[in-house]
Amino acid sequence: MISHHILLFFLIRHTMEQPRIPTSIEPVLQNEDVYFYKPREDLWLLQTAKGVPVSIYVLEGSEKALVIDTGNSIKNLKENIEKVTKKPAILALTHAHHDHTGSCNEFDTVYMHMGDKEMLEKQGYTGKIETIKPGHIFDLGDREVQVIEMFGHTTGSIGFLDKKGKFLVAGDSIGHTVCWMHLTKLPLESLLGVLRHLDSIKDQYTEIYTGHYNQSNRPLDHQYVKDLLDLVQNICYTNDVHAEPFEWREKLDFQPMIAYGNNGVGVVYNPNRRHFV
Repeated sequence: MISHHILLFFLIRHTMEQPRIPTSIEPVLQNEDVYFYKPREDLWLLQTAKGVPVSIYVLEGSEKALVIDTGNSIKNLKENIEKVTKKPAILALTHAHHDHTGSCNEFDTVYMHMGDKEMLEKQGYTGKIETIKPGHIFDLGDREVQVIEMFGHTTGSIGFLDKKGKFLVAGDSIGHTVCWMHLTKLPLESLLGVLRHLDSIKDQYTEIYTGHYNQSNRPLDHQYVKDLLDLVQNICYTNDVHAEPFEWREKLDFQPMIAYGNNGVGVVYNPNRRHFV
């Protein structure tokens, strides 16, 4: 059996070989490592310029700034962050896949969920790991960001809900247009809990920002959540879904499948791991 980390290596290599989809909004700044965007007045998006196009988000309060994820690897990430905020920066991770943790060692402390702690440690992170739970509040000064549970894509995936701005930073938890659930230890059914919770708090957000913004080129919304929820429910509980083999570049011990639902939403999954047992 191929280990999770080896699979992730091939995931990153495969993504790096794909044509780069340009981000639709114009950068405010750019250099050889980072494109700086402002998709809204209260949010900075730093998009990696090399390798896997990964999104880093910076939310600034009156006292502190919250940095969410670090991309695959950016030279002098902290210096780049200082171009958009002079506030003391706190780093938190949506999850610990390599393409989101590449510059973590520039930070003495990382906030993350316990479920992905071992994954980050195995990558050689040398700083302090502060584990946080759903419900944790980052008080940035006149701005609170709440951690919400989004387990599925990984066992420790979390999201960050900006309560004042009414938007969510979700990492890879619900995908971008297609959600990848075939490399996780959790069954596809775990994604239902995430989507049902997002449906239940729909009045608390209007936009969802993902871990690879350029793949959708827009924030997601509640309609995306509903469409993905319908699709995953149908895969888990009915036979009324057309799924096709998903071609993965390395041999797995199962055949991944991909299915699509309303408005083009999709999910890649392990057909042998749909339900909790």
